[in-house]
Amino acid sequence: MKKRIILFFESFKKEVLDKLKEDNKTYIKKWRNHSILQQNKFVIYLNSLKEINYSNFVYNQTPYSITIYPSKEFMYIYYEICNVTGFNYNPNLNFQLSIDKTDMNRIDFIPGIPEVIQGAGVALNLYLLVIKHNGYITSMLGVNELAINLWYNLLQNNSIYGMTNNKISVAIDKSISDDKLEQILNFLPKDLEIDEELEEKIIKIYGSLDAYSQRK
Repeated sequence: MKKRIILFFESFKKEVLDKLKEDNKTYIKKWRNHSILQQNKFVIYLNSLKEINYSNFVYNQTPYSITIYPSKEFMYIYYEICNVTGFNYNPNLNFQLSIDKTDMNRIDFIPGIPEVIQGAGVALNLYLLVIKHNGYITSMLGVNELAINLWYNLLQNNSIYGMTNNKISVAIDKSISDDKLEQILNFLPKDLEIDEELEEKIIKIYGSLDAYSQRK
């Protein structure tokens, strides 16, 4: 269950989240001048993009940067979307991220997702891929709307443990061992709100929430 952590996140990012909801409506309005057939094709292709298996992407990581190359299936659907909408197709599309493993795996997304495929969960799935390769990631939320929207969705994903406050959010791969999870938790800030599933893990590892909060 992630209800508590999501309510906590919403409480200090409500203004931004409300604006993002309005922006989504505005984005839909862009398609009112296109034919019904084009709109239907766009929705079909965009939904197909949401079902892509990101484990087939080529993943390259250096100490401070990550480059991810989409699969052929992804590029085909992306091409068809560009063909329907009139957007320029980039045959060399790849995704760039930075990660600082000396600073709690802090991650930053370098803008590069074409506007025409925004809303298909691309950034979310790229982050999940990075989490799989690194065990966990963190991010300073700030006021960046795209980052807030991304983390709002990421914290609700069932494959991760989530932690957050009004400055930083953490996403941890659920499949890691308890020993690895304890190592990660031991150097994270103590004032983070945690989701209910992680709370159960913490009690199992530390014996109680009090013991966790009093760790060195």
